Amino acid sequence: MKISIFGMGYVGSVTAACLLKEGHSIVAVEIVEDKVDKLRRGEWPIFEKGLDDLVPREIIVKDLKVETDAMEAVLKTEISIICVGTPNLPDGNVDITYVSKTVEEINRALVRKKADHMILIRSTVPPGTTESILSPILHRDIGKDKGLTVGFYPEFLREGSAIKDFFEPSLNVLGCDRDFPIEVVNKLLPDGIKDVRMTSIKTAESIKYANNSFHALKIAFANELASICSQYGVNMEETMDIFCQDTTLNISPYYLRPGFAFGGSCLPKEIRGIISMAKDKKVESALFEGILKSNDNMVERFVSFVYRMNPSSIGYFGITFKPETDDIRESPVLRAIEVLLSKSTSYSKVIDQIVFDNDKAISKVRGKFGDGFRIADTPEELLLSSDVIVLGPHRIDRAVESKIISCGKPVIDLKWHRVGENLSRYPNYHSFH
Repeated sequence: MKISIFGMGYVGSVTAACLLKEGHSIVAVEIVEDKVDKLRRGEWPIFEKGLDDLVPREIIVKDLKVETDAMEAVLKTEISIICVGTPNLPDGNVDITYVSKTVEEINRALVRKKADHMILIRSTVPPGTTESILSPILHRDIGKDKGLTVGFYPEFLREGSAIKDFFEPSLNVLGCDRDFPIEVVNKLLPDGIKDVRMTSIKTAESIKYANNSFHALKIAFANELASICSQYGVNMEETMDIFCQDTTLNISPYYLRPGFAFGGSCLPKEIRGIISMAKDKKVESALFEGILKSNDNMVERFVSFVYRMNPSSIGYFGITFKPETDDIRESPVLRAIEVLLSKSTSYSKVIDQIVFDNDKAISKVRGKFGDGFRIADTPEELLLSSDVIVLGPHRIDRAVESKIISCGKPVIDLKWHRVGENLSRYPNYHSFH
């Protein structure tokens, strides 16, 4: 295939080299003079392990064309891959100046082009950027019947192992519309590469942020924990080696589903213990302190969310810290209830809190919260008595879901369980994250 690649930095150079290796013809679009000179000599403008040996220099000179003009690059190719930088501005916001300028230049070329064209954006941008800013620019001056397709194709190339990551990707994600010609992307990729996971453009844009923020969190976690525990004579290499051997809970999808705050007898206690250990040894523990603050913020966000609905009563399916137990220790739902009860005593508006759960859990809270706190004996009583329904850690069946839909009241799902399709499409359903 004939492919133009905009931006010959790290991602663009590696992508170009790997696609050359696969036999594609590449047009590199670059305006930095030093990079242009190197590329025309058959040299890559970056250093990456194995890159200089991946494609012979004579092949680079023969099959890699270098353009400083976007017009010529688009007219000569079938696909354009955008790999220009999106650095941070001084205030931390993402600077999309370069990628916006690139799509402006591509748009001017598309006006003159008669054949179909595909755009794959690999530059990391905030969710919504492609659909609200970049795609409108690309379509602005061409007819609706023009054969232009746009997809967001995030890259996961780690410096030092980028070539391996290209040919053996841990993820292969494409954000696109339903009618996107996926067979073109499959033709672009090496044989044997894992199937492309097709999703919405916004989701694809968010994946890189999810990946890298989690990687950063893991590094900060390991470093901060080591700073604390090493003061107690712990061999942290051994500790983390054992930690990583647990692929059921520690290194797994478990606990990585957005929902409500954590509670219980272990997580809050252990985090506070680590913070206390750090203070004893005069070690900073910003990450662990931030975990508790973030968890508290989830409860406050829920309270604010509920207040905006202006209810007179709120009904909760579940009060334990975790489903299918009777353990209410540091239950985030009960913490939210207590906050709402305290606000009710401070202001004139009283919001009744009504709960339903298994008998053993209910026995632990009966008579403990005074006025404004009531217990429902059945799901039907809860639905009848409440203005807003909260789906907490108590599992409900499809019959109860049907009754929730029939009652017509707002529902806030704290995401402990997966609800049925009918309830998830219910107009008054609110997913809380």
